[in-house]
Amino acid sequence: MFITGSGAIYCSGGEGTFDARKKFKIINEKLVEIGQPFYYVGLNTKTLRPIKIYETVDLENELASLPIDYPVEILLSTRAFNSTKGLYLVKTKFGLIGWAELTAGQYTDVDIKDLKYIGD
Repeated sequence: MFITGSGAIYCSGGEGTFDARKKFKIINEKLVEIGQPFYYVGLNTKTLRPIKIYETVDLENELASLPIDYPVEILLSTRAFNSTKGLYLVKTKFGLIGWAELTAGQYTDVDIKDLKYIGD
């Protein structure tokens, strides 16, 4: 956790599936999270199942179908809270970037190696 001179609070910590980075401010004597459109994941890993990636966050227009054991980088997530399913921006080893709905198993890998839901 970092607190700046202007009163902004930055924190980093596990959210169940990845290390989420967040910003907070005290507004009207309440701690308020400053929302982000996406959350950085930064996980270099591989697929455990065939994964399809798409052009849009709405999972429209398939870009690629990735086989099992294919190297990928998980760049971003649309949300940063405990969840077993989420939308992630995936980069292929070739450099294509697209959206995928991925499942993180309870304490185990499902779609992507090392993407686990470790919550309560």
